[in-house]
Order: sequence, then structure tokens, then C-alpha cells
Amino acid sequence: MEKFHNAHVFVVDADSFPVHRDRLFCGIKNPNKNSIMQRTGTSRPNSSHYGLIADLVTLRIGDYVIFYQMRKEEAKFDRGFRGIYRVVSNPFFDNSDIDGLPNSIGSLGSKDKKVLGKCSHCNTELSEKADALTGEKICRSCNTKLEYHILPNRILIEPVIVYETPIDDNTAYIDRNFIKEDLPVLWTMLFRKTSGEGRARSITHILPEEFKKLKKIFETNCQVSKNNIFQKYSPSNPQNIIIPLDTDSSGELKIEAFLEAWLMQNIGINNIKGLNEILGNKDEIEYFGNNVLYGIGGEKVDILIIHNDGTKRTKATVIELKKGKIISKDIQQIKDYTKWMSQLVFGNDTTPSKLKIQPVLIGLKADTNRINEAKQLITDTQKPILMEYIIKSNNLEFKRVL
Repeated sequence: MEKFHNAHVFVVDADSFPVHRDRLFCGIKNPNKNSIMQRTGTSRPNSSHYGLIADLVTLRIGDYVIFYQMRKEEAKFDRGFRGIYRVVSNPFFDNSDIDGLPNSIGSLGSKDKKVLGKCSHCNTELSEKADALTGEKICRSCNTKLEYHILPNRILIEPVIVYETPIDDNTAYIDRNFIKEDLPVLWTMLFRKTSGEGRARSITHILPEEFKKLKKIFETNCQVSKNNIFQKYSPSNPQNIIIPLDTDSSGELKIEAFLEAWLMQNIGINNIKGLNEILGNKDEIEYFGNNVLYGIGGEKVDILIIHNDGTKRTKATVIELKKGKIISKDIQQIKDYTKWMSQLVFGNDTTPSKLKIQPVLIGLKADTNRINEAKQLITDTQKPILMEYIIKSNNLEFKRVL
């Protein structure tokens, strides 16, 4: 059976895309690892930081990357989806600056452009903030105006096929010539566009059929670029990305994003004690992604895993994560996503498709009342699985309680 590879869309702009393209890497922002609670003034791990890290550590060597160039000041036909590239490294942190190429000129040339690994004034590795009025990039530490983005969380890529022109939004989302049974609407991307401010992310893990659709549009509408200039960037001080597993005195993880990021870093690569039976054969994992949107209102599931035996999709494992105790609301929400996840994964919401959905709830504890409630839950899916986590030797382990 041919090995499955995920596909991911990285958001860039006219400043950062040329450098990413010419120097063959992808970079995402680096928010502060800690945040201050407004009510108490105490410090805690920053969920935004580790949420972004969870997105990045989902990538595997061999996965595909497509850039989405968001609008800045360029003409609308100079923005959109640009590809196609392949991941050739594990994610890492590197604070070196990456220069564009002096012979890469034109409106989307990388000459005189950079992606920073740290502030050029104070050396902070925190990514910049945007001025609310002007949109200018401002250093979070020294408040100095910056010309370039600070993106020190990175992966390396290689070109597969690079196209001269992008796929514009209208063609990608609403052109009926590219909306067919085997070329569905780009739901995972569209939900982010329609769900309001705060739903956009640096990386979106798109479904295999969505990647197939974008690939088809590239091949049909876009001209292959013949004058590419690549100079692979070599990290000067790469550091592995480590997911902390800090807990309180009861063993509860300080933020849910630790649990999410740790799982995304390990699924399909390492044995996960207690979860291996649920995850099944690694070679049959067609897709896995975190923070997967399935509704216009921003409804999402924490982790979606699609299983494929090489001929058809056999199961969709939907994992909901809770850093604390599993409560009644967590169990009841299974009913909320059944129909929509069935349509997203299997293309319909028939009873046979719903029965291929395996709900899994993971939390610190599930008491007897919650276990009994889950046993009695009437749902069109497979019976829910409840699991508890524990940290041993700086690793997560899981125990099935239902």
C-alpha cells in the first residue's frame, strides 16, 4: 500500500512568500511562551504559543506544502494558493535571519527582503505585533518598528512543482468547473474564512481530496515556472521543538495545548501507550489534523484521524481533549458533530457513514457518573471511548476506562 502523506497550507504575504520560496523553508510566528492572567496577574503557559506549535509539529517528512499568499497591497491575481512543495525536515527553532536572493527580482522577487529569527534591535525572538491603526510591524519587546516578520519556528522544504501564477480565491472556492464529487469544496479552508476574526491560523491541515483539488486546478489553470532560483537555507543553530508537560499538584496539565501538541508530535511516529489500539495501523492513517473546523460558526474537533485500508476509508477517529475532568457537556457534544463530521470525511451523513465515526474523549479523570452517561448515550456513531491520561517519565500515557 502506498504511504499516505498529509498536505498543509501555510499563510504568507507578499513580504514573506518570496523568501520562503527562494530559500526553501516555511516559518511561523513565535508568541510568548507565557501569558499574564488579567484577573490575577499570575503567569501561565500561553495557549496561543503552544497551539501554533501543535500545528507545526503535525508535519512529517514527505508531506506536501502549499502556500496561501494573503492580501497585502498587491493586485488580487497576485495572491492566492501557490505550490507545490514537499517537507524535508522535522520542525525546529532557529533564530538566524534569512535573506532573500540578490538576483531574485520583480514584483515577487526576494531581493532586499528578509525573514527574521529575532528583532534586529533588541534580539528578542518573540514575533512582532501589528499596530492597530497602521498595520505596521512593531517589536513586542522594544516597540521599534520592524520591516520584516520574525518567524523562528521552521521546517525545510523542496520544490515539487512551482507555478508562475497562483490559484485565486474564486477559482479555489466557487468555480463550478472544479466542484465535483471527486473535487469537493475546500471546506477546511472555507470555514476559517467565514468563521470570523481569530479563526485564521498560520497552518491549515487540508484533507487529501482538498489537496487533490488544488493540484488539479494548478495543472489545469496555472503555468509551470521555468525560471526558479533556489538557494536552500541552512539553519545556523537549529533546536528541536520540545513540548512541556507541566502540571499542577493534582497531575492536571496546565493547558490543554500541551496535550494537543504532544499528541500531534507523536501520532503515526511513536508508540503511544494506551492509544495504539485506537490509532490502529500507522500505515492506514490517511490523514490526521488538529483544530479541524466543521461548521460556519467555528465549530471544531480537537483532533481528526482518517483511517484508510488502501481501497476505502474505514473509520474516522474524532478525539476531544480535556486537560481536567471529563464532564457531562463533553459527552453530549458528540451529538453535535456526528452529522457534520460524517459529511466532511465520507461525503454524506447516512447511517453506515456515521457508524464509521469513533468518538474518543481524553481527560485527566472520568468518574463513574460520566462513564455511565457515556454508556447510555444514544448516538449514530460507534460507542464513545473514554480515556484518562497520566504523565510518567515526562511522557504521556493513557488508560481506557470505557
